[in-house]
Amino acid sequence: MSSSSVFSAPPVATQQDDKYYGCVPYDKTNTVVISGGAPATIEFQFRDSSGTPIDLSYWFPTESFSTEESGQRRRRKTSSKYVLCLRFSFADNSFVAKTDVFGHVVDASFGKVQFALPEYVYNMPCIYFFYGSVRHRKESTPRHVVPGRGLLLVEWSPWMDHLEYCPQKHRTIPTLEDVRRRLDDFLGKNDLLRQYEFSADDIAHAMIRPVYMFNEEPPRLRRFQYTLATFPFYENWVQGTAAELLHIAVHHYVRNKLLSNHGGIQGDEKGRDKEYAHLAQVAREEYLRWVRRKKHDLNYSGGQGWGTIHSEYARYG
Repeated sequence: MSSSSVFSAPPVATQQDDKYYGCVPYDKTNTVVISGGAPATIEFQFRDSSGTPIDLSYWFPTESFSTEESGQRRRRKTSSKYVLCLRFSFADNSFVAKTDVFGHVVDASFGKVQFALPEYVYNMPCIYFFYGSVRHRKESTPRHVVPGRGLLLVEWSPWMDHLEYCPQKHRTIPTLEDVRRRLDDFLGKNDLLRQYEFSADDIAHAMIRPVYMFNEEPPRLRRFQYTLATFPFYENWVQGTAAELLHIAVHHYVRNKLLSNHGGIQGDEKGRDKEYAHLAQVAREEYLRWVRRKKHDLNYSGGQGWGTIHSEYARYG
């Protein structure tokens, strides 16, 4: 075995476009999921809000040429005076990086690009949005802002041994598997759907809301305003995410509910709205009850090492 085959480059992480991810609701924000702790290159296709690939050919043109051997037309990239820049932010906008990451355009007409992740991203378990822009090589301001955005979920791995970029150690976001296990959302168990009910995109977006809900539930405690990088309550975060996903599913089943009749046999394949509404209500109430108990505990734990905690309700006496 040659040394080149032994030390071959790692595979490029691509967005979640497997056939089993045609879930409800249809993905609009394309999502890449990686295990952190090591340098990674991801391949991504920019799409607009309708799911149509974004054509970057104006900025990164290609030309066709014939090969003498086969006579077939092929496409070849031409040099461009423009560069594709990307910037990352936490999905809750609590942190926005001001440093550009430069992407390599793989197929301009279909908006397909590759770029190496910076260390502060692949070494920090979090949910990121990344945005693209095109600028002249000699300029710092963008000539064009690419429509749409990408979503990157960096899951914790034991190779993040130092967590240099993490505000506090031993804090991490839920994994897709943990959320799926809470909902029992697996291919082998979804006999009717024969696919995942919730995509990686659905789950990642649903993870954001429990943190918002915690911060915005009264009383607002300035010292305990959490972000996606600092929320320390893992088990309850999974519970809140599951509640949000069930709530999303209710809207889908209500919109698509249709009683059909085929040869005298009635069918109602989408008639799960009532059952899902009940599950969603129970799960959300359970999460909110925990939120209220926890904030009450944080608000009145000043004598247990937290120091003085100021509440917005203090002015009421």
